[in-house]
Amino acid sequence: MAAIGIEHKLRGIETILKEQREKVKQETEHDIVYDRNPITQGILDTDKRWSERAKTVDLLRAALRRCANTIEPAEVEKIAALPNQCAANTMRARVLLIEVDGPIVNALAARGPTPQINQLIEINKTLTKINNLVSSTAGVCKHEIEKLTKAR
Repeated sequence: MAAIGIEHKLRGIETILKEQREKVKQETEHDIVYDRNPITQGILDTDKRWSERAKTVDLLRAALRRCANTIEPAEVEKIAALPNQCAANTMRARVLLIEVDGPIVNALAARGPTPQINQLIEINKTLTKINNLVSSTAGVCKHEIEKLTKAR
């Protein structure tokens, strides 16, 4: 029965992660564009997209915190009986959601666009890992719910 309570939360997290991964991917694919000095027309050392990337990273940070707070450890204990290490995978996903905050802070503090983009690429790899854990657990929960609700 606990699977019923957590499955929809995991699906919600899965949707949020998918959206955020796409946004991060788009930010890493943009070319680095520098400002030009209006007088000398020389290149200034200011990356035009920095503020856009910073905004994306800030929104990512808020979304991931919401996701981490959605998974309550007490709920995870209730699904311990489910197969395929569902509880362990869910807790691992929660821990990764909390730990990814460090690289996000580093990306926000990065000097220059190249280090920032490199941080975002690493963050995206972690988001993919989290998404795999969450989606596999959600799949098992769905299967268990179907077994419970199947007509006898």
